Amino acid sequence: MLMPVLTLEDFAALHPPDTAFVPCSSLKEAGLVVEEEWRMESITGTMLTCLGRMPALLHRNAATDAALEFVRLAGIEPPSRLETYASDDEATKLASRLAARGLRFATIYPQIESIRALGACLITPELYGWLNDKTNLEFLCPAPYLPKREIHSRAAAARLTASGLDFPFYVKGAVAGANGSGNDVRLCTGEGEFRAALDWFRDATGYQALIIEQAIPFTATWCLNFAILDGSIRWIGGAEQLFDSPGKQSGNCIDPQTPPPARAIDMGLEICEAAQAKGYRGIAGFDMCVDAEGGIYFFDLNFRQAACTCLILLHRALEDPTRVSMTCNITVPGHLPDALARLEDLARAQSFIPVRLYDGSACTLGEAPSVVTGFVRGHDRDAAQALVKDVESRLKG
Repeated sequence: MLMPVLTLEDFAALHPPDTAFVPCSSLKEAGLVVEEEWRMESITGTMLTCLGRMPALLHRNAATDAALEFVRLAGIEPPSRLETYASDDEATKLASRLAARGLRFATIYPQIESIRALGACLITPELYGWLNDKTNLEFLCPAPYLPKREIHSRAAAARLTASGLDFPFYVKGAVAGANGSGNDVRLCTGEGEFRAALDWFRDATGYQALIIEQAIPFTATWCLNFAILDGSIRWIGGAEQLFDSPGKQSGNCIDPQTPPPARAIDMGLEICEAAQAKGYRGIAGFDMCVDAEGGIYFFDLNFRQAACTCLILLHRALEDPTRVSMTCNITVPGHLPDALARLEDLARAQSFIPVRLYDGSACTLGEAPSVVTGFVRGHDRDAAQALVKDVESRLKG
């Protein structure tokens, strides 16, 4: 059953009843996504501005008083049931209290072992790993909607040569667990790049298999977001993907003039139904593209909140959703309040909407920058791009 998006105030209803957001992870669980431990603190704040009444447990550096005040300045009510922690031990103690109240835990990446041991995960680690493993796409998505792919074990990958391969293609590392951010993707347009990709994979640890995937000459790509519940599947919305280089996403854009194809949404629903039957519950984000002939291809299935989930929910909740929304993600040295002060007028006008606000100056893990992630709202793409440049100039200037 496909249902319309819920309002922002009902974000908790995008999950089963009695679910809390507990994204307490570490490099041990998500080391194939990020490399610095401080980023794990920052990631807990990726849903800060759209949690609403959902119980949440975030790192204190991702939900400081200055960050929450800036959220209010932008016209968004901060989470009403938010708790913060400063260490894994404190996170585990707070999580145990949530579990004692009968709450189950939704997350982005697998939680730290001490929280998993509480037995309150909304999704078992085994199911999370299987669904997010790129080698399993064929079991969830019909073959006509997948790029041509070859899957090789580590041993078989060591013997690969370029003979018989059709360039261009992507080389992807596969793992049963957390992956993303383009770290596991290499574009190969010739034999030299292919050899370099094999060298990378040979030295990379953690990946269980290597995938050679046809490079679709796409005209546009989107991330489609759904909520999978016990008795329904809800279409949340889609965001167009922006790239700095092939396979390396730089941000997202929502342009009402260029929505994702209805046929792709229908196929996304079918994928959700397959995951629902296996027991998945919560938000999922599927990366797909369209080629010049209108062909639709799904190339990554993320059974977790996507980078664009908060953008999609906020865009739909704000007044005048006909505007173009475009993301900004900027790291700045120093204290977060100093950076936010340069954006106050844009926030008051709701020209800049905050999503993640991390204060790296308070990090106890070593030197870390502050992070300002959000999106601008313009009358068209050119206006939105100009606002992105304005935000970057203010924060980097």
